[in-house]
Amino acid sequence: MTFVDPERPFRAVAVADEEGRFLIGGLPPGSYEIRVEGESPASLAARTEVELPTAQHYRLNLIVSGPASAGRLSVEILVPDHPLSPQRTYIGRGQLDRLPSGNDVWTVIENQDFSATMNRIDVGGLWATRPGLFSARGGGSWTQTVYALDGVDVTDPYQPGLPLVHPDLFALESLELVNSGPPVHVSSPGGLLNLDVREGGSALQGALSLFGFNAALRSDNITPALRQEGLESSHSLRSGFEGNLRFGGPVVKDRLFLFTSWTAFDLERDIAEFEGVDRSFLSSGLVHLTYVAPAGRLRLLWTGQSVS
Repeated sequence: MTFVDPERPFRAVAVADEEGRFLIGGLPPGSYEIRVEGESPASLAARTEVELPTAQHYRLNLIVSGPASAGRLSVEILVPDHPLSPQRTYIGRGQLDRLPSGNDVWTVIENQDFSATMNRIDVGGLWATRPGLFSARGGGSWTQTVYALDGVDVTDPYQPGLPLVHPDLFALESLELVNSGPPVHVSSPGGLLNLDVREGGSALQGALSLFGFNAALRSDNITPALRQEGLESSHSLRSGFEGNLRFGGPVVKDRLFLFTSWTAFDLERDIAEFEGVDRSFLSSGLVHLTYVAPAGRLRLLWTGQSVS
């Protein structure tokens, strides 16, 4: 089994086991020609092409059909994958896009990670833009969570359990919560949340996402019985808007790749029995450059947020 990059002097070889399983690591994003050969030219010879858009784990099923001497090789499944472990929860980009959730890290953890216990319950998105504390596996302190952005520790030393940055969910490739047995460089006994940033691929791609609502789309959950008890108001959302622009691709073909994401979020809430409007505003920017060299990769990352 050989992966060959037709435009770069790069090739990777693996030998499948008796059940046909193989593992190849260290492939940078790009297009590859896959060549499958048996022990002799007459036993098996086939090839096809595959596109790996980003550097992550993939599960790849290859199907060979036709005569063994000149078989046809097809890719049946190409989906992001990750080794299963009872000590960690992996939430990839595909899961983030498919499952409904709020567009912030803490809402995703609350809704999709059953090993974590939040210090709050976000009903209807009332806590959007506000960081939350959580305990990995429900056993550690809420202030012992460690955050890592592309492997760099971004835990706030003055507010333990919170990160120094407000992660942009649109800019993340995956979230990985390690609830026990963390790496040796993590000194805290709590959980480790790895946030992996997306990278630019070999093709130029972009997306624009817009979300919004106002008071006309809001309902009231105060029943007549509650009004008789004297309850006239409840916490509710008044209006909200969120927009994100992201794009990525090659700056220098096969060498330099760019990914950038920009987000703005404005939310207004009505707080029960209080006058005025409770408003949260968030703006976020991220730029990620990846330089691919024959000996390895150099990644430069900048991110900044303004939160009120």
